[in-house]
Amino acid sequence: MLRIIMEFFHKHKKIILIVLIVLFIELSGYGILASLSRLLSAL
Repeated sequence: MLRIIMEFFHKHKKIILIVLIVLFIELSGYGILASLSRLLSAL
């Protein structure tokens, strides 16, 4: 089971990195979703 996960990580390293970076930006409040929700609440 663990080997399958490790293989997946090795094959999709770039995709996982991009997803993690996007999640980090969103959670820190500077992402697209946070900006949209700020715009909507300002209306």
